[in-house]
Amino acid sequence: GMVTSLFVSGAYPELADWPLSGQAIFAIMLGGIGAFLGPLTGALILLALNDVVTRATEYYGLALGLIILVFALGFRRGVTDAVLGLARRR
Repeated sequence: GMVTSLFVSGAYPELADWPLSGQAIFAIMLGGIGAFLGPLTGALILLALNDVVTRATEYYGLALGLIILVFALGFRRGVTDAVLGLARRR
């Protein structure tokens, strides 16, 4: 919300909406915090998932929430950390 207010030159109540503020946290959860590019990777994954799920179903909130839950449980330290861990093992 706060970062968005810098771009729209004002602070409005709509910018304090939980889904808007929670997107940064979800992006960090998806990408991971152990690598520098983790949050960026998470943001790209979240944007792609949001686009695909929104086009595929009218229950996009539920579907996106379930997908994020699966990612959070499957990749506890984030996708970037999992990929880097696999690369280190080889």
